[in-house]
Amino acid sequence: MNLNNLKNEIIMVNNSGPVFIYVGVGTAQGIINAEGILEPTNYHQFPPFVQDLKNRIENINIFIVLIDPRQENPLYLLRDYPELEERENDPDHYIGTNNEDKAMQVFVLRQSVYTDIDDEPSYPAINISEMLRDLNKFTIEQRASLLYHDFTGRRTATLAEYFQHELLNEHLDQVVYSLSAREDHGCYFDLAKMTSYYPIRLEFPEVDVVPNANAVALVANRPIIKMFNYYKFFANNSFHLIQEERSKYSGEMQVLIDVQKEQILNDVLQTFKNSQIALLRQLQHIQTGVIEPMKQYNSDQLAPLPTSFPKALNHIYLELMEKNEYQLAKEILEEFCAHRLDIYSHLKQLDLSGEEMLKFITADEDPYRWLGNIKNFMV
Repeated sequence: MNLNNLKNEIIMVNNSGPVFIYVGVGTAQGIINAEGILEPTNYHQFPPFVQDLKNRIENINIFIVLIDPRQENPLYLLRDYPELEERENDPDHYIGTNNEDKAMQVFVLRQSVYTDIDDEPSYPAINISEMLRDLNKFTIEQRASLLYHDFTGRRTATLAEYFQHELLNEHLDQVVYSLSAREDHGCYFDLAKMTSYYPIRLEFPEVDVVPNANAVALVANRPIIKMFNYYKFFANNSFHLIQEERSKYSGEMQVLIDVQKEQILNDVLQTFKNSQIALLRQLQHIQTGVIEPMKQYNSDQLAPLPTSFPKALNHIYLELMEKNEYQLAKEILEEFCAHRLDIYSHLKQLDLSGEEMLKFITADEDPYRWLGNIKNFMV
């Protein structure tokens, strides 16, 4: 699978307007109401946030990539945008035919896909990790913007974490993985709520560059759609730059920034309470003899880490548990949890680190009291 057609179309776009790429996985029509209408809350093919960009930003060029082996034909999207017509001799490539919609194109890939962070499916499927890696790089080079979300139930946040340290750290407000601030919702969540919108602004080039390379110089003139993304500061450990970045966004966007902040705080809190602390408690019980450790574990008897942990960490954890190295397993999980709590601490502007928070929370010898200790720091 490749996206050469998409890339070629973007290269040909006039640079007077910004370019926005939306990639959705698992975008078949899905839940419709009694009147046969796909309501905004479930509009995976064209989320309300992306629709709002189309209506809000002058001269915007929108490129939609829909990936689903069960994608309906014709697309539901064509009911609302009949101006989109399939290109001759190019199946599943739609382009607008009137002045209003000519800057909108849709590409449909009718295949099952997975990425490096997923287990390989038992059914025929294509690993799109390299395709996405190439698209990330292309997006940045072209001064475009990219939003990706997987609606199949897989945790898109894990894919965001996978890519962010490759080349996206400085561009995490331009290449964004996961709607709804990386919250784990499963297949369906309300796309019409403010929590499914990103605060946006346009960044205009200050000067022309590379005057002797016409193509590059033209791209340098293209305005970029920036999406305020707290995870940019987490990935770069640049919390001190948050307020400076906020000031670049308009007054109406400040509410959305606050909403995103509360989403992340709630996600850190709920994930820590509902899954992470339970694993730390289990390891504490094993070490103190409350739970009798098995003499020898094997991979079939061990439960993997919840999806809120990175896949690479899961491999290390299982290996340590097989070897009965419980203390080291606990220390590694504590380091990960402390990092997550550090995010909470910085957003709340607490005068202590995530590591200090974790030590206070788990200081009691009785791990069943740890949940109560959380209330001293996280509310």
